[in-house]
Amino acid sequence: MFSLYASPSIFAITTKILICVIGWRSFKYSSHWMKGYFASFFIANIIELSGFAYYIHHPDQALIPLKIYYISLLWAGLFLLLLSVSVTDYIKSKKAISLFTVPCLTVSVLIFIPDLVIAGVGSIGYSLTRVPGVIYAVAPLTIVGYFIASLSILAVVAKKTKNRETECFCISLLASVLSTIVTIVFIALLMSLSAKVNASIFLPVAINISLLIMLYCENSDRRFELLSKIPGTQESKFAKSTKEIYLGSRNLKEAIYKMELALICDTLDMYNDDKDQAAMVLGISTQTLDRRLKKRK
Repeated sequence: MFSLYASPSIFAITTKILICVIGWRSFKYSSHWMKGYFASFFIANIIELSGFAYYIHHPDQALIPLKIYYISLLWAGLFLLLLSVSVTDYIKSKKAISLFTVPCLTVSVLIFIPDLVIAGVGSIGYSLTRVPGVIYAVAPLTIVGYFIASLSILAVVAKKTKNRETECFCISLLASVLSTIVTIVFIALLMSLSAKVNASIFLPVAINISLLIMLYCENSDRRFELLSKIPGTQESKFAKSTKEIYLGSRNLKEAIYKMELALICDTLDMYNDDKDQAAMVLGISTQTLDRRLKKRK
């Protein structure tokens, strides 16, 4: 029974170790917020596994580890939010970092006050779960709030930014954290309805998918590869155009024309149909750009 229910946690810890070993170069040069996000979930996984291995037989000693588990999820949410807003100028202000950190610190302190957030530890047979305190809802709501805020910021910035690199970063990060956010919201909803669920069965796999995609997308080539598989992205449109060229006629003149047209359309999309800006990036005059587009029609 232990191996069955503990397998998600064992898998999660093993995968994180492999990420550190295989993807060390990407991880080494990733941002501080990314490292903090990774470390927070690693601590959560260790506590999950210890719950299955030891605390299930010693529930009287499990209260502090359970509180640390909740705090690690809180900090993971904070680090994700800081990572999400790092693409804007706002994060460069120390005051902004403090503003985001205050709720996390406040709830972390509240969790350690007896009976306030977590009143005790209860058994659900295969593992342990929390006994809700007076203001238990504060913890899951803050965690969910951080993740939903991250999702919203990434979506807004991806839509409004004129910087292609920023847009790619936001979309790839959105793709990576979506499974984790959906899982956390689902678990928080069940817990708010007083359901006896243990997050350690669901979270590890979702989080590992998130981390793997994040590290995979640290490289711009791999990021393009991922985004080209997401419908509606500029990368997807460009990949489709080049695929049609590859599978179409082998006439060199026709292939060059189609490739040129795909590059022009992609650049116009990038700069919201600003022909002057697109022409400057392409290294041609606006008149030449107009002629190419007329030729298309």
